[in-house]
Amino acid sequence: MASRTIMAFTLYKPNYMQLLEHNLMLPIVSGQLNPEHYLPNFELGWLQNTLCDVGFVKYYLYFHKDRKLRIEYFDIIRAMGLKDIWVMDEMLTYGLDDSFTSIYEFIDHLQKDDPKSVNEFNTYDFNYDEDGYCTNIYGAYHDNFQELFENVEKIEQQFNVHVLGSKTFGDGFIRVVPNGEYNVMFLNTTTSELVLKLPTQ
Repeated sequence: MASRTIMAFTLYKPNYMQLLEHNLMLPIVSGQLNPEHYLPNFELGWLQNTLCDVGFVKYYLYFHKDRKLRIEYFDIIRAMGLKDIWVMDEMLTYGLDDSFTSIYEFIDHLQKDDPKSVNEFNTYDFNYDEDGYCTNIYGAYHDNFQELFENVEKIEQQFNVHVLGSKTFGDGFIRVVPNGEYNVMFLNTTTSELVLKLPTQ
């Protein structure tokens, strides 16, 4: 597997840290969401009107079949009221500087340089090895999280809750707030169990 780390870009959202704290109902510690819960950390980057996360995790993990890293990014994007993200390995950003005025301009630059380097994220396009690692990723990917948004909507309708995030805790629980209440609870969508605290292992 390649050792390069992930770079992620999305549109700038004013007061984005306050949005994250409010919509995920997580405390901000030292300018970041509680790191015990979430890994991505978007900041103002080189590009105008763009937030950037220089993740210290490997690029290929975004495409793993377990979707864990991708779901963490999805939760952040959704909490900011945004719809999509661009992910790429750090190698593609070596030519990135403040001469580019937006992520779209930079993506156009990549596409002109190598048309195959810019792709739409589609899980059906990927091949996986026996350990769940994708074997045919290449370049920059635009991800609109379509099936993840649809899954959240389905959960909210089925269980009458507001989903705070899709990241799982314990044995398959996600963080939710039941409609009409204010307490954060944990829901297991497989067993329909709804609890105030995670069951002890």
